[in-house]
Amino acid sequence: MVNQRIDTPIGDTFSFTVQIDPADEYELISLSFKVKANRDAVSALIDKSVGHGISVVSEGLYAVELDPADTASLAEGTYYYVLKTGLDDKVYTLIYGDFNLIKA
Repeated sequence: MVNQRIDTPIGDTFSFTVQIDPADEYELISLSFKVKANRDAVSALIDKSVGHGISVVSEGLYAVELDPADTASLAEGTYYYVLKTGLDDKVYTLIYGDFNLIKA
């Protein structure tokens, strides 16, 4: 797990890639990126998954992309995000931390 802060302007496109090389005995079941009001919030303000904001770039390489509309209605401030993957019956948190929205 990596605790990493993300800073991005409100209403901008934001993207990053993540490399996932599961061992041969595991199959990638899911990959999700969620932004929540805080760590304890139940619902997500932004929710991306494979085919819905997360795309396969090449074998094991995934692109996570937020559209301008994803953050346009959110207030400036610090939120919480988490990127998780599901491999067979296991769930792993890959990256998490502060999601800081700023005015550009």
